[in-house]
Amino acid sequence: MIDLETVLEAHRLIAQDGVSLAEAARRLDVSRATLGRAIRRVE
Repeated sequence: MIDLETVLEAHRLIAQDGVSLAEAARRLDVSRATLGRAIRRVE
């Protein structure tokens, strides 16, 4: 499970810093697939 704070931080990295989903997942130490699903659910 991934917490909302991590999802929001990933979204910020992608939207403001222009990093890829894979890079955001690497920086936050979560799997790309899990992060992708979580972001889609929040949006």
